[in-house]
Amino acid sequence: MRSHQNTQRPASSMQTSTQATVRSIRFASNPRQIQPAAAAATASLSAAESGRVSVAAANISSAVSSGSFMAAPTVNVTFPPATVPPNALAMNPPPVSTHLRSQILAGADFDLSSLLPSVSISEPNRTLDFGPLTINLKTPNSKPNRIFTMAEFCIAFEKTQGPTTSLEFLGINLDSVKFQASLPKDKIDRIIAISSNLLEAPQCSKRDLLSLLEIQSISPGGGPKPNPSSSLFRLDIPVTHPLRDLHTSSLDLIFHAISPRTLQSYWTAWKAFKQFHSFYNQFFPNFSLLSISSFISYLHKIKSIQPSTIKVYLSGIQFFFKLIYGHPCPAITNPQISLLIKGIQKTNPTHPDSRQPLTSDLLAKCLTFLRSGHMPPDTARTLDAMFPLAFFGFLRVSEFTTNSKFNPTIHPTFSDLQVLDKDTIRFLIKRSKTDQFKNGHFIHIFNLPTPIQPYQSLSFFLAHREAQISSQLDPLFIDENNLPITRHWFHKKLKYILTNSGIQAHLYSSHSFRIGAATTAAQKGLPDHQIKLLGRWSSDAFQSYIRSDLCLIKQAHLKLASL
Repeated sequence: MRSHQNTQRPASSMQTSTQATVRSIRFASNPRQIQPAAAAATASLSAAESGRVSVAAANISSAVSSGSFMAAPTVNVTFPPATVPPNALAMNPPPVSTHLRSQILAGADFDLSSLLPSVSISEPNRTLDFGPLTINLKTPNSKPNRIFTMAEFCIAFEKTQGPTTSLEFLGINLDSVKFQASLPKDKIDRIIAISSNLLEAPQCSKRDLLSLLEIQSISPGGGPKPNPSSSLFRLDIPVTHPLRDLHTSSLDLIFHAISPRTLQSYWTAWKAFKQFHSFYNQFFPNFSLLSISSFISYLHKIKSIQPSTIKVYLSGIQFFFKLIYGHPCPAITNPQISLLIKGIQKTNPTHPDSRQPLTSDLLAKCLTFLRSGHMPPDTARTLDAMFPLAFFGFLRVSEFTTNSKFNPTIHPTFSDLQVLDKDTIRFLIKRSKTDQFKNGHFIHIFNLPTPIQPYQSLSFFLAHREAQISSQLDPLFIDENNLPITRHWFHKKLKYILTNSGIQAHLYSSHSFRIGAATTAAQKGLPDHQIKLLGRWSSDAFQSYIRSDLCLIKQAHLKLASL
């Protein structure tokens, strides 16, 4: 609304002026809204001048009825001297600065509500009657109410906002000063609620992760604003974009860069990072140096997590940061974080690996129990094949069991175990911890003159399993319910067999087969390079698998004593 001064007033004081004045008031509205809009503007302008107003209703009515208004009509209203209505409030004229007066005379836009002083009315509803104009003062101290709450002029004040530099439009906060768009707090709360539901789920799909990252790209919390040009995880690519399908394919392939088990560990780390923010009422996610260092101390002091696991958590946070921003997190790579981890390691030294090796003599005891008929035939036959395969193949438990939904491209199938000749059986490891590109590796089991009889156990199992399968891609090892054998199932059966074989089961785990194979190889005098080849080690990490046999240590002590 703009106001223009057409007729100059006399140089006398505003309070003592008795001459009529004419003002041209322009409205950006249709003709049906002119009369109430004119009334509003007249009320505000008169209040700005003298606090006493008398509207010439005839002038307004004739102007409306003439139908000569355009898109932005101008109404000439005459302000004759008038007496104050008996029920009007007595208000002193508000002070108008010289700068504001010059703006009004120049026709500049200004806030009419700023010209009205605060008033105090004891009655809850007060009406000012100015003839054709009636003003309801329902909220006395509300300046917009005193301007617009009038007859035939309805304003929804809960949906109305005056001049401001920050406005919510279509659910987004727009800031004209910062040139910034952000989400309102209630929307952020809903996003947090959705994220919390994902955190409570036992598992999530790749699409769930993509959805989460899209949320983070909208509201990164304490982190820097994502740069769309540096990350593929972005929202500004329209559905109709010619590269949309290829972009979606790229996102899916990115998650294949790491193994499902590693991705699950990273997701656990991300949930812990979220819980840390919630525990300390921090915006999520905050990737500052203070936040990362505090998160590490939180894991150490509150959660009592070992330094090795903390490193895995940091790798998970780093992974998601790269997905969001397209580059490594500066805080995680900060040298002070490395010093913090080293300090935790020194104050809480790790204990030696307590898992004992399942050596060849212990393996023979377990197989003796399996072949004695104390277990169901199908279960005994399956484990009788799995135990020698795990030992002579230096296998990790993930290389011959499943930990998720069966996938024939990853998990062992019937076609992966083949009899080459009467002396050799070959097993294909499709993917392992050190073979993320799925190049595969063959393990050979030979017909050996030993009580363990690995070749005979596997060939007998294959003959029986072949009569059960319907496809070469069926799972190689199945349980009593014809389901692929999981890590948990194998570990549980191993504990049972160890206990019934007279072995302390709490000292052993599924990984004891690999530890036992390395330890047995070292005890038999195999050179290091051959042990590395058998166990598919690319570094000297195999040395941590070799356990010292107490009998050998005792023999060494006897030799020392004889000197």
